[in-house]
Amino acid sequence: MANIVTRDKSENTNRRVNCSEIVYRAARKSSWVNEEERRLEPAAYELRPATKDRAAERGISLGLASHCTAEAYTDPRVCQLKKVHAVATHHVGRIHGLELSVIQDNPDHAEIIGLFGLDEDRAYDLSVRLSEQSRIAWPETLKWAARQS
Repeated sequence: MANIVTRDKSENTNRRVNCSEIVYRAARKSSWVNEEERRLEPAAYELRPATKDRAAERGISLGLASHCTAEAYTDPRVCQLKKVHAVATHHVGRIHGLELSVIQDNPDHAEIIGLFGLDEDRAYDLSVRLSEQSRIAWPETLKWAARQS
């Protein structure tokens, strides 16, 4: 397993991530995982609205593959989620191709920016396209793979 790098919010970088880089999207809900197609569902790319306890999301949280493996990204110290059902990879250049930006805001973290404030139909279309681009990297085998053998 790769070294685990914990997030240090004091080291904000706010740089645009290069097109050649790979990023991770963690599935925090099992319903976000499409086992048949080994990708995440569009719901994994929808911004959460504001609640009484938190502000509306303005970006989709991502991990940087340059900092850890997909398996290491499932560790709560890395992605700050209690449970990760799967981790999908994305090529940053393909995200930029959708006219969205990937901005690194911490040494090991980035966000997809550009969905906030869009009309509902356009935001949904982009979440579908992001879903189609995703490829599950962890776990290497899902339940469907066991059924195939």
